[in-house]
Amino acid sequence: MKKTRKNMAIETAHQIDKETGIYDKKSFDDLIAKEVLRASRSSISVCTAVISIDNFARVSKLCGPAGVNSIIHSIAKVVKKNIRAYFPICILGKNEIGVIFPDTIKRVTISILKSVRQKVAQTAFHDKNNKIIYVTLSIGIANYPENALNTSKLMGRTREALSLAKKENGNRVLSYVTTSHTSTRLAVIPPAISTPFYSFVLLGMREIIEDAGNIELLLFGGTDDLDFKSHEEGIKQALAAKPDVIALCSKINPGKYIKKANEMKIPVFGFNLMSFKMSPKGRVLSHVGYDQREAGRKVGRYLARILRGKGKVAILEGVVTENDSIDRTKGFLDIVKKYPGIKVVEKTSAEWMRKTAEKITKGILNRHHALDAIFCLNDEMAIGAGISVRDKGKQGKIFIVGLDGSRDGLQSIKDGLITATMNGNPIEMGRVLTRTILRSMIKEEKIPAKVESPTMMVDLVNIDSYLR
Repeated sequence: MKKTRKNMAIETAHQIDKETGIYDKKSFDDLIAKEVLRASRSSISVCTAVISIDNFARVSKLCGPAGVNSIIHSIAKVVKKNIRAYFPICILGKNEIGVIFPDTIKRVTISILKSVRQKVAQTAFHDKNNKIIYVTLSIGIANYPENALNTSKLMGRTREALSLAKKENGNRVLSYVTTSHTSTRLAVIPPAISTPFYSFVLLGMREIIEDAGNIELLLFGGTDDLDFKSHEEGIKQALAAKPDVIALCSKINPGKYIKKANEMKIPVFGFNLMSFKMSPKGRVLSHVGYDQREAGRKVGRYLARILRGKGKVAILEGVVTENDSIDRTKGFLDIVKKYPGIKVVEKTSAEWMRKTAEKITKGILNRHHALDAIFCLNDEMAIGAGISVRDKGKQGKIFIVGLDGSRDGLQSIKDGLITATMNGNPIEMGRVLTRTILRSMIKEEKIPAKVESPTMMVDLVNIDSYLR
């Protein structure tokens, strides 16, 4: 087996049984601490689970100590077969098996352990008289950071979920949040609900919301990035609904509405944009997203490399008065001005729209016959530009780079329509946003004013990793 960093980290722990890979209690505690630390640094999840045999006293009486020990180890082997090789597993006591799921969301953990529960329920064991018996399992799950922010509370809440599973007659898998009887109403207000980028932010949010199980998602807003009236009306409707939390991305001046939310004691989180133009000033608890100017710089570095420091470039901007368009352009120019051989021959707005970009690119191609690259400030415009370049018979001869990481943009890289995108990773942004909101609800730490979500340049070299 190839030794990854995870594999090597786990191999440093003391194993009870090198053949089965089952750890002792102390090693297991150390590994939880390490995984929680890694998760806190990388804005990822880690799940813990405790598995217990139902009606343990009866099983102990029928099987005796040696028989029970054999059953526990058999169950551990079933678990081991259904999880990744580097996921630590430990026998915590005479009726407890612990499992750590690094970098795994709760929905996936639940699915895996439901399969384990079903397989064990169908497995025939033998009592001390060699008669066949069957056992069922109760399984409790908790997650960092949604349920707890340190290892002791994480395991405590895992056991609380286990306890409730047993109280509800066992033979079930329960997550900690299932034990909560209160539901949080989360109002999400993007600039547009149905555009590709925000659709994928919402997809990431829904993954974590499904894991949490106690969040009601309320969605407000228009269907078009330029429909500012519908967006503003969506903010008003959200406030009228009196949610518990608001997540907002706004390209208008939302100051008076955020101030109103502050007065109503509704916490507000920003996303995608790392600041809002506000007058009057309102309080945003935290902005989750990425540095738009640095995103432009990443594209600049990428194009400078593939152009080898020389070429003619056109830029398709978004709405030129909006911060994200301004910052992405500035970041790109920060880099290309360092390369005298790269000339920006045209810079014009396509207002974030695919069809507009397609039309404008036709004109650019007619005016600049020796064009080498086009930087489009979002993937929709990149796709529009790609269509025009293809129709002109220049596909593969002009580099086209977008910015967002929408599904359509990524597929267009695979199809050869565009060259690359600066992947703003909207799904992961939605996950990080929702985790940040959940962390704030636990009230065990101060939430940073800005939380960065990960970004990455994507082209044909690594596209398959993002299209799974």
